[in-house]
Amino acid sequence: MDLGLTGRRFMVVGAGGIASAVCASLAGEAVGGLALGVRDLARGQDLLARLPRPVGTTVVLPCELDARFDAGACLDAAEDAVGPLDGLVMCAGDPAWGDLWEVSDRDWDAALGSMLLGSVRMVRALLPRLCERGWGRVVLVGGLNGRKPAGGSVIAGVVCAGLASVATAVAKQAIVHDVTVNVVDPHLTQTPRWHRQVRRLEDRAGISTEDAEGRLLAEIPRGRPVRPDEVADTITFLLSDRASSIAGSAVAVDGAVAPGLY
Repeated sequence: MDLGLTGRRFMVVGAGGIASAVCASLAGEAVGGLALGVRDLARGQDLLARLPRPVGTTVVLPCELDARFDAGACLDAAEDAVGPLDGLVMCAGDPAWGDLWEVSDRDWDAALGSMLLGSVRMVRALLPRLCERGWGRVVLVGGLNGRKPAGGSVIAGVVCAGLASVATAVAKQAIVHDVTVNVVDPHLTQTPRWHRQVRRLEDRAGISTEDAEGRLLAEIPRGRPVRPDEVADTITFLLSDRASSIAGSAVAVDGAVAPGLY
């Protein structure tokens, strides 16, 4: 299936397992440019050096999504390096775990400031450019906690629900310009966060690593964590011409964990 991404230029924010898989997936589609926004420039350079095939033009940019972050300037730098962007993937953020009475104001501020407000600032700065050009794709990576809240992931639930709300709010305005905004909701993905969740459950429940993994896997009808490449390929499809009528949606990649019809 030709996704029509050859020569397109995208920005990916984040350098974790899903962001890395997204960059690899886009490289496989022969995109023409890739700007990577990260906190750690060396880590970003290493990520690009490990792409499975070369991309036309690449650049690594500092992207600290705090109150001082200038999204417009970041996008200007990306477009100066790779050319006018065709889309954006936001993979930044790793919300603190804990029940409501365990997480601090600092934990809330960090997650809301980087993952939610950081995404809002980037989308707000990029959408007018995409709409003016008459084509564009934006994918925000959230999580299943946004639709399936749980006590230990209260921050993630609020942040991910907020991302879905943002995508839905702007979708109708953007799609008339052939610009789509969507959310992808992974769950229990085989990234370093999975291992942190296992260790957290070990500590809280006083059980072995094997038992902790077993409890988490019991939540997944698929029987295993989601692979990062499965999330990345879903994102890549949403970035393509083939997904031009999918807008304002939250797409679960979860091994059938999500309850209900929607």
